[in-house]
Amino acid sequence: MKMLRKLTPDGDIADIIEMPDGCRGISWNKVSRTLFFTDWDRNYICTLKDGEIEDFRRWPKMNNPRGIFVLPHGNTAVIEEDNDMSFKTLMISYRGELSLSSPIRMKFFGNTVFRKSKSPLEFRKVNGVAWNKAMSGALISSERGNCIIGAKRNRGVFNVLGNGKTGFSVSNDPLECMFDSPRGICCNDTGNLVFVADTGNSVIRCFKWASNSFTPHMLAGSPLISGHEDGSWLTTKFTTPGDMAYSDGTVYVVDDNMICSLSVESQTSEMVYTSPYSLSAICSLPGGVIYFIEESNG
Repeated sequence: MKMLRKLTPDGDIADIIEMPDGCRGISWNKVSRTLFFTDWDRNYICTLKDGEIEDFRRWPKMNNPRGIFVLPHGNTAVIEEDNDMSFKTLMISYRGELSLSSPIRMKFFGNTVFRKSKSPLEFRKVNGVAWNKAMSGALISSERGNCIIGAKRNRGVFNVLGNGKTGFSVSNDPLECMFDSPRGICCNDTGNLVFVADTGNSVIRCFKWASNSFTPHMLAGSPLISGHEDGSWLTTKFTTPGDMAYSDGTVYVVDDNMICSLSVESQTSEMVYTSPYSLSAICSLPGGVIYFIEESNG
């Protein structure tokens, strides 16, 4: 059973509604005050408003929708995957969900993207998607490709972070840093800071956008040392950080059965919720409210 739950800034937890088993990604549309989510099993984008779940039939039936992110003005980005988990399409509505007639698809080039050296990186097992205001494009995490992919309507797709190799390294060249199965990704409101859950390395990595490229900025956690410990970003520990959300100067990350908050201003981390069950998708609402999916066996 998958339950949508709410976490308030005061730490209060409340059940919202039982969600379909196929729910993979969630995102809040502040224009229509509606929760959008992907239903992997039924291949639909769905909405939750006033306690009612509906298929969003203005969008066509999709093929394995996974990640979803609603932009501040109501436009929506959705990741579709083929059955082999390759990155098929990023679908973006530039017209807003209220008047959408036919969304615009950004078609990609098979399963590979070419970086400057022309070595291919795989578009496989993509997970997170976020909109970056500074670069006016989407950012997608590729867990199997060990890279962060950028997508812009007038440019197609391109690699922005990572060399495709598994490991951990920090480099001023954004295409030479190394990840190990990156999953969650989110940006601050201006887009000049991008946060990546480097899951296999048990760290949260922060990159700064300037002069049309990303550079390493901050690191939270201890590379290759898993566990849990609150404290400063230099001493805190994570196990397998996953889905992420940003709200009012704080990054929220799902880490196994916990939700941790990372303050950007004080550069501290603390556990704000722990569950006896597994946690998955997470998104932020105005006022520091967090929605997340809790999966139980009952």
